Amino acid sequence: MNSGLFRLNWADLGKGLLVAVGTAVVLYAQGLLGQTDFTFASIPWPIVLNVSISAALGYLLKNLATSNQGNVLGIGDYKGGNTN
Repeated sequence: MNSGLFRLNWADLGKGLLVAVGTAVVLYAQGLLGQTDFTFASIPWPIVLNVSISAALGYLLKNLATSNQGNVLGIGDYKGGNTN
């Protein structure tokens, strides 16, 4: 089920939330790998939150500007009619 150009559906919002959570997990794991004396409080949570929100908004904006056929701004979408 695709949302049309300049439209979002619930699946898009759910996937945007999944992108945000996935981004936070990756940044958290990156913090674990980069420190020898790691503590939960040593993670820069404001940065993780900002990057996660930015990733989710980027995903939603991409879906908002993509047509059912996957073309950005609907450029190149087949409109029907005679192709001869």
